[in-house]
Amino acid sequence: MNILIVLPKPRNLNKISILISLVKRFIKLFFITKEFKPQVLIGSDASIAWVGYILKIHAITVLEDDEEIIKDLSRLTFKYTNAIVVPESCKIDTYKDKVVKYSGYMKLSYLHPKYIENVNSFNKIFFIRISSLNAYHDKNKKGLSESDLDDIIKILNENGKVYISSEKKLPLKFKRFKLNCKPIDLHGYIKRSHLIISDSQSMTVEAAMLGIPNIRYSDFVGKIGVLNELEYKYGLSYGIKSGNKKELINKIKQIINDKEIFDRFQLRRRKMLNDKIDVASFFSWFIHNFPASFNMVKNNRNYQDRFK
Repeated sequence: MNILIVLPKPRNLNKISILISLVKRFIKLFFITKEFKPQVLIGSDASIAWVGYILKIHAITVLEDDEEIIKDLSRLTFKYTNAIVVPESCKIDTYKDKVVKYSGYMKLSYLHPKYIENVNSFNKIFFIRISSLNAYHDKNKKGLSESDLDDIIKILNENGKVYISSEKKLPLKFKRFKLNCKPIDLHGYIKRSHLIISDSQSMTVEAAMLGIPNIRYSDFVGKIGVLNELEYKYGLSYGIKSGNKKELINKIKQIINDKEIFDRFQLRRRKMLNDKIDVASFFSWFIHNFPASFNMVKNNRNYQDRFK
């Protein structure tokens, strides 16, 4: 598989930088697509929908966030795309004629038991993930602070090995905990963890897919349908809003002292997997058979059950 990074340099969080970045991606993708001439474009970026609309190529928008969270992206994208494919727990209020919902999660496409080795948590490994919070919808949102890390690491370090994976530059005092590995090896650490603490929505979903006990500490707690389902329907995550440090510390101590928690999370994971489809197989079929596949799933919700 050939991979081309359209826009390798990171952007700033202000609206002008975001807009300029989007225009640059659109221009590059336009000329790449015009030369390559694909039958289908698929992705979450607005540029995918724009290029497909202009060049009259089928565009499929795949998302995992509720429309309320990504208002600006939805305004820029939904009008121009041919299909909006989201998990059933994701709430989309506009362009419903374009929406197809599937029983699963995007991250289950690569974290389903068919595609990843067995999970174990025999070692007391504690994994902390810090997000850069630089997406446009992350503006003014809070997660784990330096003070939070001080208190968290003090507890974890007394009970096992601590690793920090951070998109931000870490203060010098935390350098000895920094995980230095290739992105492709990251899931090897996640699936061996006893507990994952994160302010990243993505990492939280990944931990839940693997049945690893996890705590999400974020301003987004309670606001995202996918994570609400994982927390309240399946019990595969604990969400604590930023600023509630005492609650966070108490939950960490509770999990560390709970000898049965890993087994309980694995049971909950099996229940979730039993309810969901093999997302990778579903997407492969959906893309290869688009647009006929859109009508088949749209008109018959139960059609996707054949991918269980």
